Amino acid sequence: MKIQFAFLAAITVIISACTKEKEFVPNSSETAEVNAVLPSIQTDTVFLNLLADHLKFHENIKQPDSIISVWSDNRLSEPEAKSYPSYFGYSSMPLLDRYFLNMGQRIKYLNSKYGLSKMSKEEQKALFYNGFKKLYSGNIVQWGLATCEEDKLVCLATAAGEAIAMHLGCAALDTTVFVGIACHASAVIFQIVASRSCIKNYKNCKETIPEQ
Repeated sequence: MKIQFAFLAAITVIISACTKEKEFVPNSSETAEVNAVLPSIQTDTVFLNLLADHLKFHENIKQPDSIISVWSDNRLSEPEAKSYPSYFGYSSMPLLDRYFLNMGQRIKYLNSKYGLSKMSKEEQKALFYNGFKKLYSGNIVQWGLATCEEDKLVCLATAAGEAIAMHLGCAALDTTVFVGIACHASAVIFQIVASRSCIKNYKNCKETIPEQ
């Protein structure tokens, strides 16, 4: 039988929404350039490592569908909890916890230095989007040409930026208890689903404009 956990209703709503596969379309406010907002953070080593490790974390996810499925009823059974770390490519829950703990420590440092929590959600997402876009920039010779490849990377950077902003809201929670696990799971699932939509849109674009 599933173990009943009492946790934030907002997290339940987020997870329920994220587990539904749907098109992710970045809007203009999410992809707006906000270099005027905390430009110094874009060269901060802690900020850059946070983003780089986040992308590596998602690239190493082994069973994304299992992550989505296990949270489909907003609960986590004891057997599911034992298998849960392996979905991310980790051998144990403490190792998975360590990743989110390190993420939380970096976020807290950046928050204390730059006041991220005082920013609006849109500013947070745009800030992280700019950082991820720079990480992806090595794959684009020239930005602004509206190619299929550029649209894909903008979409992926936007999805990652929004996910990190969600993780930012989880940073104060204990990652060893259910509320913390569920909060970070909602951000992970959001990025999985949104990234899939980005790739789907990219494939459709390539079919429409094959020379790109």
